[in-house]
Amino acid sequence: MYITHEPDDKDAWTCICGNTPPDDGFYPCDENGNELEPDIDGPWDGVRYVCNACGRIIDQNTLEIIGFRPDADLTQDEKTAILADLDIGRSSVQRILNGRKKR
Repeated sequence: MYITHEPDDKDAWTCICGNTPPDDGFYPCDENGNELEPDIDGPWDGVRYVCNACGRIIDQNTLEIIGFRPDADLTQDEKTAILADLDIGRSSVQRILNGRKKR
């Protein structure tokens, strides 16, 4: 699952939810979708951005949706589809959807 961008502007992203930079925007984040400063010496990995409208986490290099914030404004079906694309295993998908930590 991927977001898109304008044909002539690779920075003009459009999320699946319809969000664009002038709307709610996209921000550098950690693996949980927490916003981070894009500081080279900071904790940001230089890859992840979060859609500030729906909470999807995006790989800026490929525009692939690679996760979502715990409080993401997504349906259960949308969350399941994202997790299924990640190929993380059925038990992991259920654990994440049910809000349980790994044992």
